[in-house]
Amino acid sequence: MPKKFIKATLIRAGHTTAQTALGMIGTSVFISDIKWPQLLSAVGLATMVSILKSITLGLPEIDKEE
Repeated sequence: MPKKFIKATLIRAGHTTAQTALGMIGTSVFISDIKWPQLLSAVGLATMVSILKSITLGLPEIDKEE
């Protein structure tokens, strides 16, 4: 895989990770209400799905450049 593709995939996965974490944290009233094992599980799954989706479907930002 080209270096550009790997970099774009990791950036996209990082955005997905942050969005998922913020969405789940945002549903809690207090920081002590966050269920950390569930949050980490959801974040991990969302990150894996993002990476697999980038590999299987490609990345629009890379396709536009070529």
